[in-house]
Amino acid sequence: MARGGGARGTADRGERILRAALEVMAERGYAAATVRDITDRAGVAAGTFYLYYPAKEAVGLALVDALYRAALAAAASARRGAPSPEEKLMRSMRAVLAVFARDPALSRFVLLLAPGAHPAFDERLREVHEALCTLVRDDVAEILGGRGDGRSADLASQAVVGAVGEVVTSWVRQGAPAGGLDDAAEVLSRLFGRGLGGLVP
Repeated sequence: MARGGGARGTADRGERILRAALEVMAERGYAAATVRDITDRAGVAAGTFYLYYPAKEAVGLALVDALYRAALAAAASARRGAPSPEEKLMRSMRAVLAVFARDPALSRFVLLLAPGAHPAFDERLREVHEALCTLVRDDVAEILGGRGDGRSADLASQAVVGAVGEVVTSWVRQGAPAGGLDDAAEVLSRLFGRGLGGLVP
C-alpha cells in the first residue's frame, strides 16, 4: 500500500487501522482488545490511531458502519430499474446477503461480537435495523397497493429483516462456509413471495 502524506497514504493508514481492529477484536473480543494491540497490528503509532478515532469504541463503531453502509448502498443499487416492488424486494435481499458473504470476518464482528459490547454499538444496530425495516416496509406497502393495513406491512417488514439477519447469523456461527449464503436469497425470495401474496385480500 502507498504511504506518505497524500490522500492515498491517509486512506491506506485508515484502512490498515480498521482491518487491524477487526482482526484483534475477532481474536480477543472487544473488551480485551486494546488500542495498543490494534496499533501494533496495524504498524502505526498510537498518535496515528487517535488522528482517526478518539477511542476504541469509535473504531468498533466504524466497523459496524462500514458493513451496513455497504449493505444499504448495494441494496439501493440493486433495486434501481426493478420492474416491480416484488423484484425490488428480492434484489435487495440478494444484494444484502452478498455484502455479508463478501467479508465473513466483518460480518462475524457486527453480528456476534458487537451486540452488547458497547451501548453505542447497540444504538447503531437499532438504527440500522429500523432503516432496513423502513426500506422493506415501503416495498411491502407497494406490493399490497393500499390493500391490507399498515400493521401488516410493519410486521412483514420486520419478518423479512429478521429472517435475513437470522440466516446470516447462523451462517457466521457455522464458521461462514464458502457458498453458504448462495441459496439463501432464492429460498427467502420464494418464502416471502408467497407469504406477501397471502396478505393481499
